[in-house]
Amino acid sequence: MTAPNAKKNFSQMTRVAIECVERLRLDLRDKVVITEAATDAYACTAALAAAAGAQVVALAKGTAWGTAKAAQRDVKALAKAMKTPGSIEFISRLTPSLLGRADVITNSGHLRPLNAAVIKSLAPHAVIPTMYEEVELRRSDIDLEVCRKRGIRVGGTNEQHPSTRVLDYLGPAVAKSLFLAGWELTGQSCLVITDNLLGDHCAETLSGLGARVTKVTPAALPLGSRWDVVIMATLPKLSGGKKLSLKGIEGGTVCQVWGDAVRSSSKSPWIPQAEPASGAMGVPLSVLGSTPIIKLQAAGLKCAEVMLNGGSGEFADIVQWIVGSKNEE
Repeated sequence: MTAPNAKKNFSQMTRVAIECVERLRLDLRDKVVITEAATDAYACTAALAAAAGAQVVALAKGTAWGTAKAAQRDVKALAKAMKTPGSIEFISRLTPSLLGRADVITNSGHLRPLNAAVIKSLAPHAVIPTMYEEVELRRSDIDLEVCRKRGIRVGGTNEQHPSTRVLDYLGPAVAKSLFLAGWELTGQSCLVITDNLLGDHCAETLSGLGARVTKVTPAALPLGSRWDVVIMATLPKLSGGKKLSLKGIEGGTVCQVWGDAVRSSSKSPWIPQAEPASGAMGVPLSVLGSTPIIKLQAAGLKCAEVMLNGGSGEFADIVQWIVGSKNEE
């Protein structure tokens, strides 16, 4: 699940990152991994790949979260703390020659979109991990048709895999956002509108905290009803869903966890206050700190390893095959 960077705590990040490499037995030795160089918690992607023995090529760009120099600094600091055996080369742009060397290219923010030009430059054996659940795939992120034509394998991350259990963090992240907005949850009415497993996790957590939860699909909205909290976790348009109108539903607040909303249809306060970009998470896991981000990125890199190795072994079910399969070498 992509999100703004969590506040960095390199001591904790180092410990969690090393634990992830060991738990997943992450092994990318002699592989070339193209990924991003990012700041704070997302510095872990390049560092994790290097810790697994990869030759890492990390694209550094300036963003609202930090400069390209800051990203390089954070990646170097975390890689040094982890005592990574692999190398990290920083670049400012992708070139066909670099892409042709790649065994793995991650679907990370700085690299997107992985369009036809990018994919046509990849070697046929290269793999693309989406770095999030298959259901979250935005059509604009990766040109899947060109991947199919070229035999480039693409896989999502099973965020419920017992080695990381990343999705377990989503409900607490939503709950924290609501607590910070002044909602007690216990005894309060909560409508969860969902058509996917993200909403299921939110509903389970809120019920466990004592909220009176009603879960419905977008096609079965209880019009004319009033709720303390309305949770929206629906497929956005870029993932095959529709824009949701909340006309006829009153809520003390509306939490836009995921999905596209007609915000003018509700006069309630919104979480987050600023409307998220289409397809982006409105409540990022990073509100809980760096740990869920590191686990998610490590799981994504494990997907790449499994795909490169043909999709078999103990961690085979961490991959959600999107293009190709373990039977298509």
